Amino acid sequence: GGEGGGGGGGTFLTDFGMMGGYEGLDHFGVTEVDQSTALLHKRKKLQEVETEYTRKRREYDERMKRCKEKEAELAAKQEIIRVNVVRFERFIKDNDVKRQRALQKERDEIAERRKLQGEVEALEG
Repeated sequence: GGEGGGGGGGTFLTDFGMMGGYEGLDHFGVTEVDQSTALLHKRKKLQEVETEYTRKRREYDERMKRCKEKEAELAAKQEIIRVNVVRFERFIKDNDVKRQRALQKERDEIAERRKLQGEVEALEG
């Protein structure tokens, strides 16, 4: 590696500066200022992306929270409806039983009236 901070195996563009060779970077089309500027731009872009991600994540979390709240409200409403349906079905069943009893009572009373009418006619006749 290079003498000044290259460390392991290769030579980094920054090593050329430590070796006094920035003039030699011209064939790379890179200068120390260009490299620093590019790094700052990349860091700024990364910060913007992270900020946007954080904002989007908060929005997503808020939407999910609202969805869960609406799901809970819907479940509660569905339970109320279910209870009301059960109650209404029971009411209809009870009313049907009462109606059947009333019809039977009416038939019994008609039969009794006819029987009594027959007895009255027999006594008169």
